[in-house]
Amino acid sequence: MAAKNQVLDMSPLGMIFTVLQTSADTDGKSLVLHWQLLPGCNMKDPLVHTHPYAIETYEVLNGEMEFFVKDKWLSVK
Repeated sequence: MAAKNQVLDMSPLGMIFTVLQTSADTDGKSLVLHWQLLPGCNMKDPLVHTHPYAIETYEVLNGEMEFFVKDKWLSVK
């Protein structure tokens, strides 16, 4: 289980997560992460996956990211 302020260093895959709120902090309703994508991170291969029963919210602070929504890719800045 993740702990508040825990840093999940996945630099070899091009990303670093910091846990801002845990499931325990939100009575099991959510997990809030700061997700830093490092230069050159490839989010399409092999990391494409879905969370069919989750509501995910993203705020792109810098750069651009693509999301697969329903049946198409959307580019977000």
